[in-house]
Amino acid sequence: MGVNENEEEQSRSEEDEAPARMTHETALQHVDGLLQYLEEQNDNAHLAEKLMLRKVQSRMISVKKGCSVPVLIGSGVTAANLCDYLQANAVIVGTHFKHNGQWQNEVDVERVKVFMDKMHQARLKTSTD
Repeated sequence: MGVNENEEEQSRSEEDEAPARMTHETALQHVDGLLQYLEEQNDNAHLAEKLMLRKVQSRMISVKKGCSVPVLIGSGVTAANLCDYLQANAVIVGTHFKHNGQWQNEVDVERVKVFMDKMHQARLKTSTD
């Protein structure tokens, strides 16, 4: 392995260990919950979303194993991807509820209804599984 490959592998290893380290440090702080914030990415958005989802799900599992406080997902949750984030204890939704998904617009009641219907269906499904 070359020097760059070693550095890349070490960087990945440190990134993989970060959630466990953060969880342990957070537990020592006596917090009430943890928030996983999703960054918005415009380039290759579909691929970026899939990669981010895998990373968030992996981190969420790691964090939830390491602590007993609620884990919340903030930003990026929509009616279309809601089911991907059901492992979280809660989600924070803002822009998705606005007309055309634009933060500066007014709340679109229909978007809220669709989201909440999907949330309700997901809760019913997980309670019967």
